[in-house]
Amino acid sequence: MRNKLNFFGHSYYKKLRLVVFLSAGRKRDLGFRSGCLSRFDPQLTDFCESIWATNIVFFGMFRQKFLIAILLSCLLSGCEPADGQYRPPQRLASGWSQWGGSDRSFQIDLAPGGTSFKELWSRKHGNGQAAVISDGELGFSVFNQGDQDHVQSWRVDSGEIVWQSKYDVAYHSFRDDYDGPHSTPLLTNRLLITVSIDANVIAMDRKTGEIVWRRNLQKDFGTKLPQSGYASSPILVGDNIVVPTLGLGHPGAVALDAATGKTVWESYDFESSHASPIVIEHASQTHLVFHGMYDLVGLDPASGKRLWEQPLRTEAADNITFTPLWDSENKQILIAHGYCDFGAQAIKIFADGGNWKSKVQWTNRLIRTVHTNGVLHRGMMIASTRDPGKLLTGIRLVDGKTVFRQRGYGKANVLASENELILLDEGGDLIVGEIQEDKFVEQGRQNVLKSNAWTVPSIAGNVLLVRDRFSLAAIQITPDGLP
Repeated sequence: MRNKLNFFGHSYYKKLRLVVFLSAGRKRDLGFRSGCLSRFDPQLTDFCESIWATNIVFFGMFRQKFLIAILLSCLLSGCEPADGQYRPPQRLASGWSQWGGSDRSFQIDLAPGGTSFKELWSRKHGNGQAAVISDGELGFSVFNQGDQDHVQSWRVDSGEIVWQSKYDVAYHSFRDDYDGPHSTPLLTNRLLITVSIDANVIAMDRKTGEIVWRRNLQKDFGTKLPQSGYASSPILVGDNIVVPTLGLGHPGAVALDAATGKTVWESYDFESSHASPIVIEHASQTHLVFHGMYDLVGLDPASGKRLWEQPLRTEAADNITFTPLWDSENKQILIAHGYCDFGAQAIKIFADGGNWKSKVQWTNRLIRTVHTNGVLHRGMMIASTRDPGKLLTGIRLVDGKTVFRQRGYGKANVLASENELILLDEGGDLIVGEIQEDKFVEQGRQNVLKSNAWTVPSIAGNVLLVRDRFSLAAIQITPDGLP
């Protein structure tokens, strides 16, 4: 009986002992970290922490009854996973732990007045354009050398490498400057998820770099690699990792269980793209949004079923990269594309008679992006265009009208704080400034990288983490005149 009763891979008998132990004990008697975890099992960390948090709030007999009710609920509902293994819930790590930051909006929390840049450290790095991620103390980066990708964890303040892992890759782009990993890793409380240029999804222990599981999107889901290789960045939705699989007669996206890599759902066969998906909340519905090759698509993240689909274009090359932006005030999704005379569009989504629908709200053909992102800032969408004039352009969110266009910001990626914009152009110039009277006013500029700096900066506190094709650097933002 004792061996058969399991949830989270542990006996109910042992869990009952744990509940009694925690509910009866006092804070000074428990010695929570050493007592609870060592007396029962290291894998019970998350369970113990949840019980301890409850123990702080509830007192006396009500507390004990509450804790025992938790146990009985698990007994009655049968919460054991199919493989009998304990699985702590997955959650996004704190800090800049995925492409575009915590909500993929490229917004940063930065104290006003930072106008100077100071290099803390820099070093040579392998090829690739995958952005850096960080939990605030540790940074994580991925790059290519020969037929292997290298994944590193390092200290933000010094660059000291904590661990390094590597794995084989079987594809190289037709152009050197398009080679190496493009997909930005994803950091959870347990795992570091990477996707290689040849579409292998690899989950590693975030503390050691040890590979936990891997999936081959080409073999498992029929992904056909574009000429520059796989580029979209994975996203965590609940306990699942969602990745575009490019479609072409196969699923456009799949959800994989973060703990095991097993398939949770497959979507219908829309053609997804290099662009990374986002999650938005709108009218009591969660929407998983993909900027596809020909359509903007909204899926239900719980099932992968289509909610809505907005046609965008009838022809497109292997170059759709712009991450959608959610304008919550105007209830619209912003996208842009540099080719096919597309420009920028606002797509309105709305419920109608129990169904979801979408429509184009406005179009502005002056923002035409390549290798760059955009941000929402002070009622505008701001992005750098691919035009020969190297134009930074701002357009109004409510109607798509152009507010400003300024030369000198070629293929610049952008971060936005409440007051400032931070730009990194393809020549490696790091620029800080703000919008004043409907124009961008520079407050500081410094060259920190070489050419092909096509990667969006990341941030850890007041330290920018930047890279180009072959180097990596940590740049501190300081008020002008301070060391």
